[in-house]
Amino acid sequence: MVGATAWVTWRTVHVRRERLEPRRAVNRLLLARSCAYVGALVAGGYAGYAVSWLGVGAELADQRAWRSLAAAAAGAAITITAVLLERACRVRSDDDTT
Repeated sequence: MVGATAWVTWRTVHVRRERLEPRRAVNRLLLARSCAYVGALVAGGYAGYAVSWLGVGAELADQRAWRSLAAAAAGAAITITAVLLERACRVRSDDDTT
């Protein structure tokens, strides 16, 4: 959902050069920031949990480590997508030459 919002926002602001309503722009920026923070928290938490299972001789230790790594990867993907949404909300100023 965050990725689709980033794509639509990018097309609207940068490709079609349309302006977003201020309320919508702030809502999308707020969504991007909160998803980036939560995604980073989830990625770090599950990565730490996966590391805690390494070298443990329990029966399901390998399974828990792999599932935790998958959840950490999902958290990292959410963080990356949220940062892309945040960048899509940026508007070029009129005096930019690039």
